[in-house]
Amino acid sequence: MINAQLDLIQELQTDEYWQHITAPMLETVRKRLRDLVKLIEKAKRKIVYTDFVDEIGAPTGIELPGISVGMDFERFKAKARRFRYARRSDSENPGPEAPRHPDRRACLRASVRGC
Repeated sequence: MINAQLDLIQELQTDEYWQHITAPMLETVRKRLRDLVKLIEKAKRKIVYTDFVDEIGAPTGIELPGISVGMDFERFKAKARRFRYARRSDSENPGPEAPRHPDRRACLRASVRGC
């Protein structure tokens, strides 16, 4: 079982293998090695106790170009309206942009306003 994956195990230990790794490559490695995990011997580890105080320093500011601080309420309202419009039920008031024909999909495909 181990011998079948020995080449892969040895390749994983090189720096070159990890230079251009991709998610599909990692998934392949995971699948090939998952049966070997049960062979790892469980070792007892000593419990490590610590007694120290975590000191937090003074806050520092970091500038992030292209990212605004806080929330843009107008953008939020527009996004919420688009979300609500896309998910409203037929029983609700359709609004000015919605087709009025019973076959709404046909009207949308034909791009006929007030169909």
